Amino acid sequence: MTSENPAPKPKAPPKAPSKKAPAKKPAPASPAKKPSASAKKPAAPGAKKPRAPKTDRTSGKPAPEPAAKVAAATVTVPAKPERTLWGTIKAFFVPFSLLHAVIVCLGVLLLALVVLLMVLNRDTAARPAASQTPVIQSAVQPETVSQNVVQSNSGATLSIKMFNGWTIADIDNALATRNLAAAGAFIEAAGAVAEEKGLPFAEGFFLAGDYTVQRGRNFAYDLASQMAQAWMDAARALFDDVSQGAYSLAQYAVIASMISAETKNPDEFALISSVIHNRLEAGMPLGIDATTRYETGDWTNPLTPEILENLTPYNTRRKVGLPPTGICCPSEETLRAAVLPARTDYFYYRHDKSGTIHLSRTYEEHLLSQTENP
Repeated sequence: MTSENPAPKPKAPPKAPSKKAPAKKPAPASPAKKPSASAKKPAAPGAKKPRAPKTDRTSGKPAPEPAAKVAAATVTVPAKPERTLWGTIKAFFVPFSLLHAVIVCLGVLLLALVVLLMVLNRDTAARPAASQTPVIQSAVQPETVSQNVVQSNSGATLSIKMFNGWTIADIDNALATRNLAAAGAFIEAAGAVAEEKGLPFAEGFFLAGDYTVQRGRNFAYDLASQMAQAWMDAARALFDDVSQGAYSLAQYAVIASMISAETKNPDEFALISSVIHNRLEAGMPLGIDATTRYETGDWTNPLTPEILENLTPYNTRRKVGLPPTGICCPSEETLRAAVLPARTDYFYYRHDKSGTIHLSRTYEEHLLSQTENP
């Protein structure tokens, strides 16, 4: 029997010698960069590290902030406040320079001044200047104290006449020059009587007329008492008419005194009263120079332009309304005319050289009257 030996394993071919790659030369070391000024400094020991922003796991992008934080970070625009007057003024002046603002202010002030002057002088064009033409010219001045005061002398008593249109000062002078009372005695007595009877003022509340007075040191006081009582008696007879009138008893006393100072003709009392009433109702200055003469105490010399232009309580060319007191002693007739004026539409009157009265409805008619009846 023959034996079969296993075939020997084939030898692996010899490996080819491997070629080694040439070794790379090390790159030259780059110079170290200097840290920039903006580089963050290392955190101090113990300091908390800044929290890294959260990222979305899916996309890798930073996750959006929660809505609550976004709303908190949103800046709320405040509502526009309602503009006030001062805010409007400031808004108007902001575009202007300081010089322009000053110019605008001066212009506004100038305009306001012009408007004020127009209001204060609104009636200047409708009436003449006081120094030019009076709107009312009186016929005569009050009688002087040279009149025959003593009517009769029976020894113990005197019958005397107090003239219509005399002032308290005129009566005081008449008594003193005739040795019937000391100088100033009647002025003092008139003031005392007015106070005793509760009168608002003395001038205008003493009635002109005839009186019988007992001689003696109380002569001035007795005369003043009688004259005041006579005025009250005359007013009492007109009480019903006064109560239905537009003015007080004291105002009627002032009107009556102006009538007495303007004329001594009884036929003109009610006419002149109507002009006074018409002008008062229309809000016009009375233009009666007798009131200014009473204030100055000068009944003879011409009134100067300076006096007539001066605004005083008694200058009825410049002020509207009645003077503060009466200007002389009225008579019973002028007191009645003051309460019961004639019904006319006249606003002007004047007396010519002969003493005739001329009444006018308009200022143009008044000027024409001066030309036709000087």
